[in-house]
Amino acid sequence: MGLVLEASRLDEIAQQAVKSLEFAGLAKWAFSLAQLFNAFYHRYPVLNEESLDAKLWRAAGVAYFRVQMTRALDLMGIDVPSRM
Repeated sequence: MGLVLEASRLDEIAQQAVKSLEFAGLAKWAFSLAQLFNAFYHRYPVLNEESLDAKLWRAAGVAYFRVQMTRALDLMGIDVPSRM
């Protein structure tokens, strides 16, 4: 799952931003990750999935994305919106 793999790069991206003092790199990565999530959710809807196994795997991917995006936003000092 490309979304999960990309989300797992947060620590690497944050370290690069700190080393290079180019903090915009973290913001660009977070935006790209959000776009990837949007494409994922349109292609693989979670709530309408009939297969319980697929639904659980997709929900786990969404949950991991949320954790990583929350961490990224926190690193940038941005509050997570309560609803989107």
